[in-house]
Amino acid sequence: MQLIKLNNITVVQNGVVLLENINLTIEKGSWINITDISSHQYLILLKLLEGRLAPTIGEYIFDGAQVKEFSKLQRASLRKREALNLAEDSFLNMEKTVIENIRLQLKASGIYPTKFKAIINNILNELALSHIKGNKCSNLKSNEIIQVKLAKAIASSPKLIMLNTDLIRDINVKEEVNINNIIKNSIIEKDISILTSNYNYMEKSSLIKNIKLV
Repeated sequence: MQLIKLNNITVVQNGVVLLENINLTIEKGSWINITDISSHQYLILLKLLEGRLAPTIGEYIFDGAQVKEFSKLQRASLRKREALNLAEDSFLNMEKTVIENIRLQLKASGIYPTKFKAIINNILNELALSHIKGNKCSNLKSNEIIQVKLAKAIASSPKLIMLNTDLIRDINVKEEVNINNIIKNSIIEKDISILTSNYNYMEKSSLIKNIKLV
């Protein structure tokens, strides 16, 4: 089933064309990797998808609804719960512990506090992060940071996770395999979609659909 549809999207700010004639379809539970896109363009696209940036021309449909018709409350929900941008530096509070970060995400998502403990325990066990749950994120290794970012996102059951691929490039082969297994088992199999850019996985994967924006 279709989650996202961008039809002929153009974004212009201060007379500068940031994105032009973009068409993109993301199915539920799919991994889309956009190739031949600059880091700057990718970040602009992520801001569009999370509802922070409105297209100048074109149509953005999210889960069957026109985003241009969203209220402020619906846009906030899109950004905080449904389409999570892990490429934002602010997504992970480095001065907070792993558990504190996940709690912040659950609170922002509007999930009842009485459910926090069970959700946190489940995601920490699922991603094998219980041993670092009390650690400050500033003390974590690169591979642990990306796992915690994914755990924080998954905890609120989003529909789309947008990932900064540069973070994956900073880890070794064994760690990369582990991250890809998390994406497969804890994201895609839960019907959550994932978006990356210019990611070249060391092995051919039927999970990853490489596309060019047209």
